[in-house]
Amino acid sequence: MAQPPLVIDPLSPLAVPPGLFGVATGLDLPDHGANAGMIWVPDTCGVGEKYAAPCATPPYPAFAADAMEKLAQAWPFIVYATVNVGAAGWTEQEIERRARQRLINTEQVVAETALWGTSALTIFQNVVPVVAGTVPPAAAASPGVTGGIFQQLAAGGAAAGFVDLTAETALTVPDAVAALEQAAADNYYGQAIIHARPRIAAYAGKGNQFRVIGLPPESQRTYQYTQNWNVWNFGNGYAGTGPTGQAPTLTPGDGTGTEYMWATGRIIVWRSPDAFYVPSAQVFDRQLNQRIAYAFRQYVVGVECFSACVKVTRA
Repeated sequence: MAQPPLVIDPLSPLAVPPGLFGVATGLDLPDHGANAGMIWVPDTCGVGEKYAAPCATPPYPAFAADAMEKLAQAWPFIVYATVNVGAAGWTEQEIERRARQRLINTEQVVAETALWGTSALTIFQNVVPVVAGTVPPAAAASPGVTGGIFQQLAAGGAAAGFVDLTAETALTVPDAVAALEQAAADNYYGQAIIHARPRIAAYAGKGNQFRVIGLPPESQRTYQYTQNWNVWNFGNGYAGTGPTGQAPTLTPGDGTGTEYMWATGRIIVWRSPDAFYVPSAQVFDRQLNQRIAYAFRQYVVGVECFSACVKVTRA
């Protein structure tokens, strides 16, 4: 007599792969910020000055009085996961566990699509056009920018700290890294983050663009450095698009084509400390006799001081 297959408990979940959470500064999101976003004044954007030793004949030149860093602002979004199950067969405890685990498995990728993606994240502001990561000078009211946060930064232009390197001919991966790192050195005073799609990693390795792949003091993080000790981030949720949404191209069979790489200053990820769960009994489709459970977490992602984009060829 044939026996049915043995039903076993779920296997242990896999580790979350390297990505945005590993290179960003992570902070708990306050309740107010979950609804209204965050405003802060960076400490990473200011510049020092030089002064000649005062041994010449007076009067001596005055010290420069540099302005405070501009306000930075970022807006909230929600990452959620759903589990659509039948009316019977699963306990509420198991449904909740699965919904929360699905969120944990994928929330980094979804946050990466918010940072660099083509999905709509429209920012609305009644007074000034605000882009994620900075507050430009006051201007006419604007409905905002639709797209990933990178596109919002690009739309803000120089006032948002954006450096556009895309006018150049598409560069090889080493040349693109060189251009981004020089832009970071000219416009930022900290360790920059180089953002690229995962497929760029093989080309970066071929071009000897990894100096160290190792563990920092926090054993849960794995950093990948450039030759200049800036940090690589190959996000699984990254889109490879340009500052106005230009899509990557790829010629099948020969690996040629172009896409875009970005560099930024420090990225801050505020995340609500715990995921919120909506029990399946609260979302019941009586017509289809199905229960739907939701788990979600609120996020704010901010970029400090600087971003740059360059067009790169994979050939």
